[in-house]
Amino acid sequence: MTKCASCLNEARDLAQCSVCLKCFDFACGGITESGYRKLGDRKAAWKCPNCKNSSNLKQAPTPPLSVLEEKLSTVENKHKDAEDVDRRILILEDLIKQKDQNDRLNNAEFKGVLIKDSENLFEIVSKLGSSINLKNLKSELDLKKL
Repeated sequence: MTKCASCLNEARDLAQCSVCLKCFDFACGGITESGYRKLGDRKAAWKCPNCKNSSNLKQAPTPPLSVLEEKLSTVENKHKDAEDVDRRILILEDLIKQKDQNDRLNNAEFKGVLIKDSENLFEIVSKLGSSINLKNLKSELDLKKL
């Protein structure tokens, strides 16, 4: 009779682990006697619960260095591309600000002009514009009353 490596009870028939080579009774081995017998040739590859769990916890193999370098290179390229996009965005924002400033150069704002019901505001603005050599079109006027 042999002792079980887990519970230390003696038993006639035990299952032997193919990894640690310890013998276990069927209850401690986590297998039924009939299940163990049905393994046939596969008994040589049977693993006890401890060895089975430790093999499940093994990490995946580390990829070759060339694969890691390739992935790092890809990440670096994407980072450079993102920096390039950020730079382009800043340039475009500056161009938009400059365009907005240039557009405002063509605007004229008249404040403090009193409006009377009998006056035509378009006519007044046209006279003001012609006195400073501006051509006014009615479609370009944005008249706001306060």
